[in-house]
Amino acid sequence: VGSINTFIEDSSFTTNAFGITINGGNDTYLSRLAISGGSANVGMNIIRTGAIIASDIDVVLCEYGIRMLTDGTNNISWSFFSQVLVDTCSQTALQILSSGTSQVKGIFFQNCWFATSGTHGILVQNSGSTDYVSDLTFVGCRSVNNDNYGSTMVASAVGRIRDITFIGCTISGNSTVTLINCKLNKP
Repeated sequence: VGSINTFIEDSSFTTNAFGITINGGNDTYLSRLAISGGSANVGMNIIRTGAIIASDIDVVLCEYGIRMLTDGTNNISWSFFSQVLVDTCSQTALQILSSGTSQVKGIFFQNCWFATSGTHGILVQNSGSTDYVSDLTFVGCRSVNNDNYGSTMVASAVGRIRDITFIGCTISGNSTVTLINCKLNKP
């Protein structure tokens, strides 16, 4: 997907690589989808976009459920995920990573489920000195029963990951026990 006003509805995907890849464009609408696959794949692979509206989606049995990995120069911004279930991934349910000079910003998750993954439920990272991740909001989400942390933020420098909000969320039952099953790595 890489154009303006793209609609994908009422579909099922079984994949060995990527269920859906979004690399460009604005206003991508995804609704009532089921994505499943083997151990060497990504359910939703998001590289750059101006807007995604995603609702009522199941992503199961993938290596990574949802990966937002910028290409180093382009942004991922202003996207909305509602009632998205990501479960039983061999690695991470939701991975967000900015790099180079890119930004991941303005991403909203409501009533989403990130569970039973081999590493993290939610993993947010930046890898450079000028990129950043900001304005992520999780409302009524659950990150439970993952093999490591429910939620992990890894910043390469102070201020590179900022304005992350969890409202009415549950992060529990994850294997690596901390005070609230969250981990924040500060440089």
